[in-house]
Amino acid sequence: MRFGRFSIVIILPILAMLLLTFAACSRQSKMPNASPVFSLRLSGEPTSLNPLVAVDGFSKPVHGYVLDTLLSRNENTNEWEPSLAESWSVSADGLQFTFKLRRGVHFHDGRPLTSRDVKFSFDVIFDSRFPTAHLRTYYEGFEKVEALDLLTVRFTAKERYFRNFESLALLSVLPEHLYKDPKVAPASPHELIGSGPYQVQSYEPGKGIVLKKDSNWWGANDPRYTGRLNFEQIRFRFVRDENLALEMLKKGELDYLGLSADTYFQKTTSPEWGSEAFAVKFKSEAPKGFGFVGWNLKNPLFQDKRVRLALVHLMNRKLMIEKFRHGSSRLATGPWYQQSPYASPHVKPIEFDPQKARRLLREAGWGDRKLEFTILLPNSDSMKYFTIYQEDAKKAGVLIHLKVLEWSSFIKLVDARNFDALALAWRAGSVEIDPKQVWHSTSAVAGGSNYVGYANPRVDALIQKARGIMEARARIAVLQEVYELIASDVPYAFLFNDEFDFYAHSARVQKPQDTLKYGLGLDTWSFKQRAP
Repeated sequence: MRFGRFSIVIILPILAMLLLTFAACSRQSKMPNASPVFSLRLSGEPTSLNPLVAVDGFSKPVHGYVLDTLLSRNENTNEWEPSLAESWSVSADGLQFTFKLRRGVHFHDGRPLTSRDVKFSFDVIFDSRFPTAHLRTYYEGFEKVEALDLLTVRFTAKERYFRNFESLALLSVLPEHLYKDPKVAPASPHELIGSGPYQVQSYEPGKGIVLKKDSNWWGANDPRYTGRLNFEQIRFRFVRDENLALEMLKKGELDYLGLSADTYFQKTTSPEWGSEAFAVKFKSEAPKGFGFVGWNLKNPLFQDKRVRLALVHLMNRKLMIEKFRHGSSRLATGPWYQQSPYASPHVKPIEFDPQKARRLLREAGWGDRKLEFTILLPNSDSMKYFTIYQEDAKKAGVLIHLKVLEWSSFIKLVDARNFDALALAWRAGSVEIDPKQVWHSTSAVAGGSNYVGYANPRVDALIQKARGIMEARARIAVLQEVYELIASDVPYAFLFNDEFDFYAHSARVQKPQDTLKYGLGLDTWSFKQRAP
């Protein structure tokens, strides 16, 4: 995810309740000699920076600055713009896509980037030696890719899919000479080589990652990037606790921090706010992520839909919104954000109703038995939500244990499907919805994103049908039915859909404008000039 340069297409898991937030702030008046490093928060440490191995969301912000894609999206218009490819064309039948690469592009190790690297970056997705199953959903409709000459690459699809072009445009290009052998390169999980505007300068385990601007980047002399990517260095600091991150912001140890609604309303009212640190509430048309509790559907405890429905009826989400989100969120109703036209307006939220929950549990055979299970949490930030849930469930005879794990331990259990229930969030994806990665039964495999093992033949068939519909209006009708079916099956407790987003920044940061139509526009930010 490059702030301002790329829209995220591939949906990736992150921590529950907006835990993948970045951070920053510095007090200009108290830090006249502050380093010109732009500092951000990562709420967890990446398991690996290797893009063919990493499946957690913590590596993706780093990838966005270090790796380049064939095209990029304009954050104001959502239109495609040249990136590694300076031009492109699509055949009349919509099955061939040709990209012409720009000359003079080099990877950070000095080797030239060619069409062979693009071909490799596509082919490796289907290489069984790499754990890339989570990416295959978006490229499985292609028949072949050809390096026609040093700078021309052509992709041929075997079937029409409405996101074929988007998937190719946002393909991250890797250096074949470094990544082609999974046993050799890169040997360290802390290494990352790309062709983007920044390169990894240092990685200190447990502390953070520093990126340094690449003066040889192909876009350095491109007029489109005038006034953008202004920071010489970017530091990602690993800070799990949100309260600690906020204190670091106020002390001038960070420059940007994504805020939860509770933090924005409760903790940004002290005197320094508005002079040395600034908190911002904004609304954009960008897609929204959402948090959830996923039930392991292979576990006998959750195979009865009545049990899953009862467990959602025991979750007082309205109270959570009032207490911790200050009315800035809606009750989520289904498998993607309900503001999307692809979400069915006919699906209503499951209300807090302990009496109905008890009845459903009795009907499912839990009248004389105590239902007991554990929810895995990848961060303590969301504990306040689940403590409410735990107490209400206990009153109904359901015993819920909450277990907070360090991220690498958490993801190992998730990958092994060794959990009762888990708390996660799906990060915002594309404006155009394709639910196959998360909700199709073929994604319930090792390395896939269907962690809970959801399978519904009707949903599978409709997802496949929608992928072949090129006209958005007709596709919306099909995917609204998918939304209704998944919501009815209750594979998750869908938590909240945010109406607004919140962030804070330091006084030394200056912004051409607060937000863009589809994002923040962080790529346009810079530091204020200090008085001599």
